[in-house]
Amino acid sequence: MPTGAMGRKLPEHIIQQIEGWLQEELSVAEIARRAHVSYACAYGYTNVRQRGFESLTAYQKHLAKE
Repeated sequence: MPTGAMGRKLPEHIIQQIEGWLQEELSVAEIARRAHVSYACAYGYTNVRQRGFESLTAYQKHLAKE
């Protein structure tokens, strides 16, 4: 389940906006600013998911194994 600040689930309309901004090729920093979420949260919804990971935590665990 995707979460934002302090583990709360982001509203579906925000997730859809993030996906739309990603399609527009906005930077992670700009997506974070527009969605009013942290850079890490925006990164989790963009780059990490594009790499096939479910969450930023899953991606970090993968990196730790390498």
